[in-house]
Amino acid sequence: MKVTRRDFVVGAVAASTMPMTAVQSLAASDGLQPPAIEIEQDLAELHALRRKARWAFVSADDIGGAIRLRREALRRLEQSLSHSARTEAERDLFREAGAFLSELEDEFIIVTWDRGAKARLAELREWAEAGGQGQWLTSKECPSIGPDDIRIPHNASLYSAVLLLRRYHNKAAAHFGVTGDARAIVEVRRTACQATGFHLGLSYDRWRSKKPYAEAAAFFWKLGSEQPQVPWERHYLERMATLMAWAEGCGQDPAYSVDEDCDQRVRAKQILGQLLPT
Repeated sequence: MKVTRRDFVVGAVAASTMPMTAVQSLAASDGLQPPAIEIEQDLAELHALRRKARWAFVSADDIGGAIRLRREALRRLEQSLSHSARTEAERDLFREAGAFLSELEDEFIIVTWDRGAKARLAELREWAEAGGQGQWLTSKECPSIGPDDIRIPHNASLYSAVLLLRRYHNKAAAHFGVTGDARAIVEVRRTACQATGFHLGLSYDRWRSKKPYAEAAAFFWKLGSEQPQVPWERHYLERMATLMAWAEGCGQDPAYSVDEDCDQRVRAKQILGQLLPT
């Protein structure tokens, strides 16, 4: 069929005004990947909204910013996380989004969550950890985990890191029970020692909540006692005992690095004796 100049111009104008959702639908129908994920921009804008909400909350007891932040986080990340991560860099962004949602759940504690919104937040966090909605649905049908799937965002708080580590360990334990493959369990142990040392190595001050330290201590005991048939690497076990002593003390004692008789050093040796196989 012959295409006239008028037909070409009309078609070009129609394409230029086509909504992005329609473009994505056409791309999906042709088997093409949707446009680049906007999750990085969403996270940057959500972090800015959180700073404003915190300032309004502290300076004027204004909870409006907190409510808007929660609404925007669910709206924006629902769209971004419905896609699938295609590269390791995008996987890192998804994990960062999961850490943000974990922190958001426990912020502004006097502002109660709507039950539906909190359930949605938990679901989006699962999408983030899986690498997108598609991978999450696949993992529900066939749960599995590999060492390369275990990573904690560099900017995760102690509480967020422990939440992620707990979920990774539960999934690794289930995978180990079905397949006998212990590589993911070993990687969770290594990651736990590497991802929590910075926060636990800080001295405690009264402005911090003690809840993350208690959660970390409980998780470390669980990690050290379960799957005894999977041997620990000795240096990671020693590191774990030290971190457990710091977690029980709500942070590293300033005397730890200079005093051989520091209580935390003694406590770490006691914990190591309990963790070592008999």
